[in-house]
This record gives sequence, C-alpha cells and structure tokens, in this order.
Amino acid sequence: MRKLKVYLDTSVISYLDQQDSPERTKETQKLWKDFIDGKYEVYLSQITLNEVGKCEEPKRDICMIMEKPIISPYFTVEDIHKIREYNYELTKNMTIEEKLAYYNSAGGEAEQEIQRRRALKRKVAVNA
Repeated sequence: MRKLKVYLDTSVISYLDQQDSPERTKETQKLWKDFIDGKYEVYLSQITLNEVGKCEEPKRDICMIMEKPIISPYFTVEDIHKIREYNYELTKNMTIEEKLAYYNSAGGEAEQEIQRRRALKRKVAVNA
C-alpha cells in the first residue's frame, strides 16, 4: 500500500516543543511518532530545513534524522558534507553494534545507487 505524502512547514515542526500550547504539542508529538514509524512519506523544503537548522534540540535533530539528503547528479563536496551530517545525526546515539548494522545495510544501498547513477550517466552519454 502506498504511503500518504505529507509536506511539513516550520509551523508544524515548532509544535514539537511549544510551551504555551501543550495540547498542540501533544498532538504533534503523536503525529511525529507516526512519521518516525514510517507511516507517511514526509517532505520538507530546503527553506524549512534552513529554518529548523537554527532551532534548538529536539526540533533540529529530529528533522535532520527524518530528511534524507538530496544529492546532486554531479556528487559534489557539499553532497559529501550532507551525507556525513545526516549519518552523524542518525547514528550519534547508537551503540557500536547498531552503527555496524546500520552502515553495513547502508553500504549495500549505496552500491545499488552507484550502479544506477553509472547506468544513467552511460545513457546520457549515448544520447548526447
């Protein structure tokens, strides 16, 4: 079954920890658990990410974990930085065993992505 796609803006994220609105905070935290559990396909704009990046924990860290980095087709130094930051935020509270399992799993996914991009590059070169 396809997941419902949800676009979040900064106002939704701000209610994760809003002292003056405990009811909305409670509702948002419940919804956030659904996001983390993978019940929805969550999207954030770069503007939202920039705004949330200025926030304090837990808002900033939770968003960093949820948003996979968008990598350019040219794989730049900035892309490497995005990947490192994403992986740091995702694994900083993991045990050594959890980190090993995560990176071993991610390594297979990375290899598949490399093969896909190589095939795309060959296709573009042939059509040029």
